[in-house]
Amino acid sequence: MKCGQKKGKHSSPNTEFKSRAYLMGTEIFSGANVRPILITGASGLVGSILAQHLIKKNLEVDLIDNGYIHSHLKDISGVPIKKIDIRDDIDTSIYDVIIHCAAIAGINECEKNPEEAYSVNVKGTYNLLRNFKGRFLFPSSSAVYGQAEHPEIDETHPVIPRSVYGKNKFEAEGIIKLHSDYCILRFSNIYGKGIFCKRTVADCFVENALKKETLLIHGDGKQRRDFVHINDVVRSYIVAMRSDINGIFNIGGNEALSINDIAELVSKNYRNIFGYTIEVKHIPIDCGVSWKDFTYSSKLAKEMLGYEPAYSINDEVRERFLSNQRASKC
Repeated sequence: MKCGQKKGKHSSPNTEFKSRAYLMGTEIFSGANVRPILITGASGLVGSILAQHLIKKNLEVDLIDNGYIHSHLKDISGVPIKKIDIRDDIDTSIYDVIIHCAAIAGINECEKNPEEAYSVNVKGTYNLLRNFKGRFLFPSSSAVYGQAEHPEIDETHPVIPRSVYGKNKFEAEGIIKLHSDYCILRFSNIYGKGIFCKRTVADCFVENALKKETLLIHGDGKQRRDFVHINDVVRSYIVAMRSDINGIFNIGGNEALSINDIAELVSKNYRNIFGYTIEVKHIPIDCGVSWKDFTYSSKLAKEMLGYEPAYSINDEVRERFLSNQRASKC
């Protein structure tokens, strides 16, 4: 079947459809007798939340992590995390699904040690796929697109990664696309609190506010970005695991917000809940970089996978403040 063709339905040129029904299908949460699911990078924010979710659904999961960041985490919901590096000799043939969350993540970390980043992010991905026959789910990133060339970034947008991290993700995508059963999810900016808290600008502003610290905005703060909640990230993995579609999909949130917007809603929610005004301050910068505004389209994921984001930054910020208030009264 040619790329982009399935019973007359239209798709992105980056999407290839499979004719067979996927083994787990809609029975993923019905206790079907299937082989285990492997989650790599199980100690990270996304891997740990996914593990909790799947274990709660009584699915059999194996969890591995090399302990690079959260070495103190030994198990999730009673399931042990095996200290295994994705570059080790792993028998992946025993799994139906691999959810590959392990990586040296983030632009700064990859720039500091590009050789190690390539070894983990690219070679490690290849190693997992060598003997694997099941469905492979991979978290890519909006970083593969580089600078926005159009007002809307969808899956047809030019891919010109500018960072080591973006280049690693894009090269790993190329390896994965040679596999027979895969789904690549290009996430925008992930925020939210799970076992750990990811330090995006929204999360940092919440932490600053709880310490009654000034919210510092570098530059004019007008640049708009898409943000996706960790629970919507989990949702995207679930629909991708149920699907019988091979392809690349943008996964974003409900809204595109500027840094000024986020600072304002953090300040407003803090004032409404705690009765205290948090100062917002701009710090001039002259880095020679012009950031373009853009929207991040998840329309293809909605149409083909049934993905629908449900969380907003305002809801998350408000709940974090209310949770802190409840805890302080105990």
